[in-house]
Amino acid sequence: MCVLENQRSDKDLFVGITTRMQLNKCLADGDISDQQAKKFYTAVRQFYIAAAKYMLKNLPLGDETLKNAQFVNWEKRVSGSFEQVAYFAQRYQHIFNFNARQHEILYDEFIDYQMMNDTDLPKQVKEAATLRLDEDDEIDSLRMDVIWGYLGNLKVSGYPRFQHLSKVAQLVLVLPHSNAEEERAFSLVRKNKTCFRGNLDINRTLSAIMTIKMNSTAPCFEYKPTDEVVKNSKKVAWQFNKSHMSKNK
Repeated sequence: MCVLENQRSDKDLFVGITTRMQLNKCLADGDISDQQAKKFYTAVRQFYIAAAKYMLKNLPLGDETLKNAQFVNWEKRVSGSFEQVAYFAQRYQHIFNFNARQHEILYDEFIDYQMMNDTDLPKQVKEAATLRLDEDDEIDSLRMDVIWGYLGNLKVSGYPRFQHLSKVAQLVLVLPHSNAEEERAFSLVRKNKTCFRGNLDINRTLSAIMTIKMNSTAPCFEYKPTDEVVKNSKKVAWQFNKSHMSKNK
């Protein structure tokens, strides 16, 4: 059930700057009535309500993995709990296989992590981890992979300071949290296997092309094949064309 008292007023509902300016102009010019404007805002409100209901129904808001992953967030380390760390150590015990003594060390490392001050994070590390989320540099976020890369390499008297905790944190950071990589793979397939190249063998030709593209860090137009590659490619192309010409005949 939606409680209107908990929602923003009509004048604070986000409808876009251009839309609001046009709506105010129409009201001022008498092109629409207050009742029509009210009807518009009611429709906007219903849209937001429907969107919120959809998110609450479909998003994994109560997912235990997401809730327990909070401890890796440097800025929320104090509000975290060891139970969050233990959740992953238990769930992925086939990876960590911690014994009783190692669990005690893991607990001590977590308390040590919680007791760290913000100033314990070197300035250069924080700068490297900072992501600017707006053009005015007023909103930023921290990359936890950079921070845990630093914490995992910290040593005390020659021994890793967070030997066990950093392993658990790094596992959390590599857990898939979206299908972005899969979408990129589908995009690569569509770009390579087109209607003009519809007979690419999936297990050999197409997979080989995608492997090369995924492992190449330079733009494709900068790639310069060696003379040997060009020679072999021409030979294969000639054999391919010859075999297909004979079939057509």
